[in-house]
Amino acid sequence: MNELPPEADVTAEGSGAAPIDQPGSFTDDEKRTVQALYRRARDHADNELAPKLRAAWRAYDGKVDQEPAFYQGPDAQGREIYHGSTAVVREVYDKLRAMLPELARIFLSSDEMVAFDPTGPEDEEQAKQATDYANYVIARQNNGEELLLDAFIDWAIKFAAAKVYWSVEEKQEENGFAGLGEQALFMLQQMAQDPSSPVESIEAEPEVETLETQQMQPDGSVVIVPQQAITFRGKLRKNVRKGRHAIELIPQDEIIIDPDAQTEAEAVFIGHDCYRRVTDVVALGIPYDTVMEYASGNIRPFNNDSTAQARRGRSSGMLVASDVPDASLRYVRVCEALVRLDRDEDGIAERYRALMLGDAQELIQLDPGDDCYYVLASPIRRPHEPIGDGIAESLIDIQEQLTAALRGWNNSMNRSCNPREIIDENDANAHQDMQSPFGGPIRSNNPAGIGFHVMPFVGDRNMPLIQYLETRSSGRTGISMAGQGLDPDVLKGQTVDAAKAVVTAPQVQLEFLAREFAAGFVRPINLAILKLSKAYQDKKTTVRLRNKWVEVDPSQWSADMDCSVRVGLGGGTKQEKLAGLAAIMTKQEMLMQIGSPLVSMDEYRNALGQFCELMGYKATQRFFKEPTEESMQAAAQQAEQQKQQAAQQAIQLEAAKAGATAQEKAKGDLEKAKLDIAAADRKAQLDAELAREAAVMQMTVQREKIEADRQTAMVKMQLEAQLKREELAAEERLERLKMENHSRDGQGNMRTVVQ
Repeated sequence: MNELPPEADVTAEGSGAAPIDQPGSFTDDEKRTVQALYRRARDHADNELAPKLRAAWRAYDGKVDQEPAFYQGPDAQGREIYHGSTAVVREVYDKLRAMLPELARIFLSSDEMVAFDPTGPEDEEQAKQATDYANYVIARQNNGEELLLDAFIDWAIKFAAAKVYWSVEEKQEENGFAGLGEQALFMLQQMAQDPSSPVESIEAEPEVETLETQQMQPDGSVVIVPQQAITFRGKLRKNVRKGRHAIELIPQDEIIIDPDAQTEAEAVFIGHDCYRRVTDVVALGIPYDTVMEYASGNIRPFNNDSTAQARRGRSSGMLVASDVPDASLRYVRVCEALVRLDRDEDGIAERYRALMLGDAQELIQLDPGDDCYYVLASPIRRPHEPIGDGIAESLIDIQEQLTAALRGWNNSMNRSCNPREIIDENDANAHQDMQSPFGGPIRSNNPAGIGFHVMPFVGDRNMPLIQYLETRSSGRTGISMAGQGLDPDVLKGQTVDAAKAVVTAPQVQLEFLAREFAAGFVRPINLAILKLSKAYQDKKTTVRLRNKWVEVDPSQWSADMDCSVRVGLGGGTKQEKLAGLAAIMTKQEMLMQIGSPLVSMDEYRNALGQFCELMGYKATQRFFKEPTEESMQAAAQQAEQQKQQAAQQAIQLEAAKAGATAQEKAKGDLEKAKLDIAAADRKAQLDAELAREAAVMQMTVQREKIEADRQTAMVKMQLEAQLKREELAAEERLERLKMENHSRDGQGNMRTVVQ
């Protein structure tokens, strides 16, 4: 993820100081007030929290209060002997271990568990930078993966407690040097003698070094002349004070809080009460003599703390001071707490950081408490209580009942499979020889001698109860065999919607628990990091975030920024979420293509990163780069250039299209003219042919008419000639008749009448 940046050097001007380097004075009344608040918080932890924690951790380790059956009494070593089953159903352990992989996938596969929200448009870039920097502080400076994995278990048991503070560490660094001149060595030695200088000591030894120098000769030539010089080589030790954000996961049995507190931020007293080695307390800046006044004479003082034993799963042996003479390895009781006191008598109680030592909790220091924050989170919220209920607590009764049911099942099976002998009470040999390792003989007056008492198997009657209890356990935790894909029979005979509900319901429960962890534990830690960064890092530093070096200046960030949870979002299975994201990205691509203001490259990159995280790839930068302001501007310029090029290409295309259209039109007109000319020529040819044909036809008609006229004339002439001949013939006949008539009249006896 992010690489380790240089730590803040608190020796620079304006840097924060160690929390307890400058002890403040306090009055006797303030001391009594702090001690009274401590005792009340300690009593609350011992009487209220400790029994619940012991029960939860005992259940996690597979220890139940249910006694096995068939108690036989103690053995020679005093151990109690039972002939019944001692099996334990580790329901708490199994369910919590089944939850861890899913929680680890949700949180450790994402670079942003929570994100800072800008208070205004000018804070947009600062919010992103603060988010990346807070994630770096958790992951790199405080080994975030191990921190979260341990916190998951504490949180699931009852609650997770963390302390976020600005830690100043003084380290001794040793650097070597060589080739140092005498004057430079003298200056370093002077610095080592100054108490305010970070240089502690210098070890140097002289060295003779031969140097080659050039000398000009009278004749103008250059000659290489060797010369001996004395330089110094050695080691430089200096004390360096560096500040950093520290996130400490507090064991549950070491946290104490005022019983009237509704939240850890409003508690009048909340602290970390524990045993630390003398060397660790001295490193906080407390004088060694003061620490030794309250140091314990024992090396390990934990053996009498039953809550710590339950959490650790073991007890520690006692070692006295004589066993380990080194006093720095002894333990001293330390309580670092935040208290609210009205020291300036203005009626408002401010936060102060108190340091108390010894079993009597003697107040040593009382300083302003703006450099430390406590975080408490539980998986099952209890309104108006800083500590709620744990998942382990909700499973203790189920684990007890499942254990009893399983033991009954085993006992019934064992008694059924191992019948007890029945022998004659007077048969001493049979009684001696037929000892049963499971139950022993039964004496009777049976005349048959030896028989067997067979018990029927009734353990199967417990199975419905076991199944019911497992169902209740799954409902409380969200962990079921069906949800994990381990029981194929549970989905048989069900509809698609019913099967989907069976598989999805546990995953919804886990998503809700993940959001609870993020909102109750991770979010307050990030807010504390923001406040500490703004208060103690008042100079710029260069940090490598998201594979690029960034100049970070927390003093310019807004202290009013809030955090929003980024994990556990959405519902359904992993495949359904991937399908939903794929649909969202498809719609984003469509909107980006048309230049919609609804989607930019930043939103599209977020969708791609979320897609990779759901697939299980945490380092999304390996696949997709983070869009920077420069890259966004370059992309916008490139898009604008492409848009302009596209517009120019469109204009050129239109011009080309218009030119092509004109050419096509001219070509068409030319072709049309050619066709018109061809058509005109064809028409002229047709007209000429028609004219010729018409002329030929006319001539033919005329010839035929002339011929017809001639024929007609000839026929007419023939008819006229024939008629003429007939007329002539008729006239001749008439004349003959006349002549004949004249001739008869002359004879006197013939009369001819001519009609």
